[in-house]
Amino acid sequence: MVRLSTKRAQYLSIGVLVLLWAQSAHLSLTDQDFVRGIASSVWRLALYAGGHGLVVALVLFGLLRLSRESLGDIGFTSQHIGKQLGIGTLFGMALFLVHNLFISPVIDALVPASADQGVDLTLLLNNAKEYPIWILLAVLQGGLVEEGSRVFGITRFEKVFGKPGFVFAMIVGSMVFGLAHLYQGVDSAIATAIQAVLFILIYLRRRRALEAVTAHAVYDIIGITIAYQIY
Repeated sequence: MVRLSTKRAQYLSIGVLVLLWAQSAHLSLTDQDFVRGIASSVWRLALYAGGHGLVVALVLFGLLRLSRESLGDIGFTSQHIGKQLGIGTLFGMALFLVHNLFISPVIDALVPASADQGVDLTLLLNNAKEYPIWILLAVLQGGLVEEGSRVFGITRFEKVFGKPGFVFAMIVGSMVFGLAHLYQGVDSAIATAIQAVLFILIYLRRRRALEAVTAHAVYDIIGITIAYQIY
């Protein structure tokens, strides 16, 4: 009976994930005005991301518990936490360099300028008092919520469908993540999809979620800090 209940919870988790992917993709592709409106203000962005992220985190945690699993079962462990944070920091710094020196220039060369019209978030990076808000978004939304959701998703598909399910979740989840950034332009959508795959690879190194969480947070913090220095 326990096994049956656990299996049903896993299938329920996959159903919820598919709905979340569909909702995100639909919003990104059909209602850019709504998305651009949210991205027009730091406070709007923070409130939406914070509220949406909290709801998603609670739902996914509840589904994890229904499957009779804990956060430790998907890689959130305090074992060697200092080492995890240190390795994640190094990966975040390395990924930032790789993106700006190699990935971004290649994408810019391939994507026509006419197709790359989106919201320029650097226009919001002009008030030093809002810098802490961006850092919180980087750590809580970019790091914990996005990477936690990613780890949850690929492990759910892996448990039910094995390796093919894992690969499917990695590809589709990364594409949806890229579409969620379409409001910033086609180049940003492609870049973030690639980044999602790289963050998954960081997680796969030792299946320690905090490494991916830290890498993502550090990547965002570096970008935000440099942008503030420039703009």
